[in-house]
Amino acid sequence: MQISNKKGLNANQLKLIAIVSMTIDHFVSVVFPNYPTSWWIIALHIAGRLAAPIMWFFYLYYPLHLVVCGIVRILLYGNIGVMIGAWIFVTKSETMPRMQG
Repeated sequence: MQISNKKGLNANQLKLIAIVSMTIDHFVSVVFPNYPTSWWIIALHIAGRLAAPIMWFFYLYYPLHLVVCGIVRILLYGNIGVMIGAWIFVTKSETMPRMQG
């Protein structure tokens, strides 16, 4: 097992923070309806509002990551396909009919 010295949070930790903060926000909304003005209830609502930006990050980041990986795959496999097609064309070109021009 390799130990990493990376600092910061990974994706699963960020998702867990978002889930816990959203749960806190929903719990406070159910237990204290009509948005009371006590400072600690407002603080819990603000902590609960952290979930939205974290989830937005993942909604935008992950599809973008998939698109970039997909483009790399298309370029890689596409170029391999072009090289194989060119090799087949060159090796079989003696038997292919040529256009008279």
